[in-house]
Amino acid sequence: VGEPREGADWLPELIDSSGERPRVLVVDDTADMRRYLLSLLRDEYDVQTAKNGAEGLAVAKAWDPDLVVSDVMMPLMSGSDLCRAIKRGGGRLSRTPVMLVTARTEEQTKLRGLDYGADDYLLKPFLQEELLLRVRNLVSKRRQERALFDAHLTLKAQHQYVQSDLELARDFQNALLPRLDMPAGLTAHVEFRPADVVGGDFYHLCLLYTSDAADDMQ
Repeated sequence: VGEPREGADWLPELIDSSGERPRVLVVDDTADMRRYLLSLLRDEYDVQTAKNGAEGLAVAKAWDPDLVVSDVMMPLMSGSDLCRAIKRGGGRLSRTPVMLVTARTEEQTKLRGLDYGADDYLLKPFLQEELLLRVRNLVSKRRQERALFDAHLTLKAQHQYVQSDLELARDFQNALLPRLDMPAGLTAHVEFRPADVVGGDFYHLCLLYTSDAADDMQ
């Protein structure tokens, strides 16, 4: 594992939409590796650790991290199975990025993790700079996605609120429309149209020809 560089100017800007520090969950069955990753990440992130995939899944569901960094080979539940459980968990959990870290170099192991939906894959030994850069990129991407998703939900709720108000206003105005006493043989149609752009309401009156008037026009 390489030595860290001075400062962090080489890292991309981290998107922070909530004002809170991003959350990173580290899952590894080796205590020394958990402590090492914690020492690398805790200055910039809120970090929790878990010693196997089953424990990591429980923490992910309860804590809602911005990123899960997991070893692959672990008891009870492997990192690949943890990744699959997260990606199939539904809701916000399924959108949580997962980075798998392993000392195994077999292509089959890597392909399995990617097939389960892993967002990134890092082989041991790794450079500290590489780990921090990959973590920063995944967390930034996740924060951007969350901001867009939250904005979408807000706009959707506002749209539904406006539509509901328009329906109520339309029903109310229609109930207030006066009955028109028309001369014999004439019929009038009254239609309510909300003026969304210019403000206020207007009523459009159109003449409906009677059968006698239609005969006269032939």
